Amino acid sequence: MPVNQKTWGVNHYILEDMGPGPEFLKLCFKSPADFGYDPALVGSAQCQSLVCAIGEGNCAAAMTHKWYPYKDGVMFCSRFWIGYALIDGVYKKILPEGVRLPEIVPQGLFAHNIKEFSNLAAILPRLWAECPESLGF
Repeated sequence: MPVNQKTWGVNHYILEDMGPGPEFLKLCFKSPADFGYDPALVGSAQCQSLVCAIGEGNCAAAMTHKWYPYKDGVMFCSRFWIGYALIDGVYKKILPEGVRLPEIVPQGLFAHNIKEFSNLAAILPRLWAECPESLGF
């Protein structure tokens, strides 16, 4: 199985802190096709890999993380659809019209994302240099 497909169809039960404090949530990883993306683009210069998931917790959200080669590194692009859930195989907005999320929700998610991927940027180059064969590339 290609590395970029290893999470497709897998659920992770995690403890994450998005700002207001740690909470348990379930991340349901999906294939890019499940999110409407063309799977043929994955592995290309425009999209080396793409991670797609639906989060189930206090605030449902859909997310994608895409990366591709850029200059001397990689470009990493994240998208979040807060207030969306997967219901009977269809992505639906579940946040009622007129309801506004507290500002801490998107701010906390933004800060969490920067912290998480800054940490990965600090450790992954060393890990890659030490054991590239174990990463499956």
